[in-house]
Amino acid sequence: MKVVVYRPGGGLGQHRLQLQKLRLLNGPDASEVLQQGLLPDVSHPGDAVQPGGQGGFRVLFVVIGDGEAVDLLLHPAHQGKQRGALLDAQLLPLGRYQGPGPVAIRLENYDEVINPSIAWRKQFQYEALQNNWYDKLKLNGTKAKEGFKEGIYAQWGTWCHTQFQFVPPEKYFDSHPEYFALINGKRCYKTKWHSSDMQTHLCLTNEDVYEIVKAGMKSEIQKNPEALYWDFSIMDTPIEVCQCPECKRINTKYQSNSATIIMFINRLAKDLGKEFPNLMFSTLAYQDCINPPLGLEVEQNVVIKLCANPGSQGYSYSVGANKNSKQIKLLLESWGNIAKNIVVWDYVVDFNHLLLPFPNYDVQKANIDFYVENNVMGVFHQGSREKGDEMADMRTYLLSRQMWDKDIDFEALMKKYIQLNYGEASPYIEEYLETMSESYISHNKELNLYDNPSEHKYDYLSASNIAKYMQLTEKAMAAVQDDQMALEQVEKVRMCVLYAKCTESSLDIAGKKAAAEEMKIYTDKFGVTKYHEVLEIEKFYNDVFPGIIKRNKISISCVIASCILGVGLLVVIPFKIRKRKTKLLE
Repeated sequence: MKVVVYRPGGGLGQHRLQLQKLRLLNGPDASEVLQQGLLPDVSHPGDAVQPGGQGGFRVLFVVIGDGEAVDLLLHPAHQGKQRGALLDAQLLPLGRYQGPGPVAIRLENYDEVINPSIAWRKQFQYEALQNNWYDKLKLNGTKAKEGFKEGIYAQWGTWCHTQFQFVPPEKYFDSHPEYFALINGKRCYKTKWHSSDMQTHLCLTNEDVYEIVKAGMKSEIQKNPEALYWDFSIMDTPIEVCQCPECKRINTKYQSNSATIIMFINRLAKDLGKEFPNLMFSTLAYQDCINPPLGLEVEQNVVIKLCANPGSQGYSYSVGANKNSKQIKLLLESWGNIAKNIVVWDYVVDFNHLLLPFPNYDVQKANIDFYVENNVMGVFHQGSREKGDEMADMRTYLLSRQMWDKDIDFEALMKKYIQLNYGEASPYIEEYLETMSESYISHNKELNLYDNPSEHKYDYLSASNIAKYMQLTEKAMAAVQDDQMALEQVEKVRMCVLYAKCTESSLDIAGKKAAAEEMKIYTDKFGVTKYHEVLEIEKFYNDVFPGIIKRNKISISCVIASCILGVGLLVVIPFKIRKRKTKLLE
């Protein structure tokens, strides 16, 4: 078995220890010990080890001294107890402990150094934050913090959409409108986009803007010296960048509206890098700035965060078999040619329908290989900040494991996860996932972050497929009636199948109403609060679903009216023809 060592220095290097296979007395396994804090408070001269024991292995806490092996000594009477029970566990040099029958594990000094496939790893998911699961999943980009529902972006001083953080419009616009973008001949920090007010940009060729940002970032770095990455990037806006003559000249010269911000971040990285040589500086390739500039290189201490928006969750970026996957393939390859450090920001759920089944597992292996080939050092999988979106636990686990080791057998890992979590129901869950995936792939459709169920009414969300999913989840629940933990896992899958039934493209009003009633039992049970990125689950039950039923009733009425009209015409027309013929004969 292998134990991973996290060095206190925070570097990327990961050390492993090889343990002889020992089966010890029953007790908490290593993950339980770490999660519950069942660790003795022992001073140590070397590196702390977070063990990864499982099953019959009961490895707890290890300290590596300077060039010598040590024993973990834990009295068997204390195994399996709660916090504080291990306080008299002792760490002593070999042969020194004479207590009454302790469990002893001998460790030899490590001799192997490895790096994870992806250096910075974040699975943005509610479930990843619970009980500090992100630690066990080795998500070094995730960290829980009191008062922060979404956690924080570990190692980052600033994360994204930060232009106005450094140059706030409320502070500067009235006195210095020239600091802000020129849009349609007018300086502004917000403008209309369809019917909404959207933020604009800074004027990045204004020298005062540069000095304000540089001073502001330096101040933030000094306040937070532990952070490694510092971002300066566009706001979350579709609005075009500044159109002033100088900004327009630069962006035209380098054939991309990202040119001005790349020149800006390069300069910032050079200037601040002299004082802070170990830091990295970041910007977004996103919206109007998503295309790389032609003829510019990105500095070695600059990170490009490429947003795969809309991207494709149905076709791997490595192949580019459809429009959206091809776009991201070309973007990543192009940015990879000019930048040595890229973070891919990918979207792995349907934000319009968080509970909707979303078969995006087949592309993940090819994607991670493609990332590594193109200078990707970080991956940010954006799931949902809300509790209970579709297959959230499994998606979090699988994507996290893959970021750590891209060569892991993804399919085998998925199968193992299903077997362990769904027990006797696992064959039905496997068939459900396989049916969904095969139906989706066979129809050559997109799978995107804002899809509506009707877009897949002829492939994996057809009425016939949903009927099969309903049957499979019914069988799955029946198989684990005596296994409460597995039953709850199956009920979460069932909840999402019921959502698919509620929103399917059919006129099965009775079936939809029954599905909604059952679904509400599960959303209440599992504390689901949103069905959409920003919309409450109660809105679905009180507004959206009644609207679906109302439209179905109108459709049925139209069908009935059409049938009556058709029957009437079949009766009336022949009668009139006969009457006309009779009249002609007279």
